Order: sequence, then structure tokens, then C-alpha cells
Amino acid sequence: RRLTIQCVVKSIEKFGNDVFLGQTQVHLRNIINQQEHVGWYPLQGKIGQGDSRKDEIDKLRGSIKLRVQWVHDIRGLISYYISSSDHRLESLRKVKNAMKTQLKSIKESERQKREEEEGA
Repeated sequence: RRLTIQCVVKSIEKFGNDVFLGQTQVHLRNIINQQEHVGWYPLQGKIGQGDSRKDEIDKLRGSIKLRVQWVHDIRGLISYYISSSDHRLESLRKVKNAMKTQLKSIKESERQKREEEEGA
């Protein structure tokens, strides 16, 4: 089976039509063992146009960095949620430690201020 994801990139305009920037395809056969895959993919012109637009099809329009993970069974889904939870918990621990450090600094500053007021 040849499974692919087609990614179309557009610039969304408030007024007027959206601007097509390019498109690419991610072949799911490149994603092994339901692991996350990060890679750069070249953006190309519109695929499926006639030969008269071949120059636009062949012209590269930059690249896009995508993070893709194809989860197709329960074991992979559980693994994904555990990994996501671990990343979120680590992020929260960092925020907690930063807040503790900031609170300690504020308390120390207030203590020094009180000592200066009492000494004066």
C-alpha cells in the first residue's frame, strides 16, 4: 500500500483570495514503528495541472519542516500519550522550579527591605 499525506501550504489573507505557497507529500512508509519523524520537505507547485504549467510544478517554493507520527494501533496510541504526558510533566516541573526560585528571590528582597527599615 502506498499511503501518503498531502500537505498544502497557503497564506491566509483577510481580504481577497488565499495565496498558494506550495505543497508536498509525506510518504507514510518512511515512518517506522509508529515513531515520530521530523524532516524537511520541499514545497512544489500545484500537482495535477497540465503540461503547460510544468515550470510551476517543477519549481521549488522553499521547504517546510514537519513533525509526523502515524499511529495505527492501540499500543502506538498509548505510547504516544505516555510520551506526550512525560513532555508536559517535564515542562510543568521546569515552570514550578522557576516559580519557586522567583518566590524565594521576592521573599529575600522583602526580608532585606524590612531589615533596612528596622535599622533606620
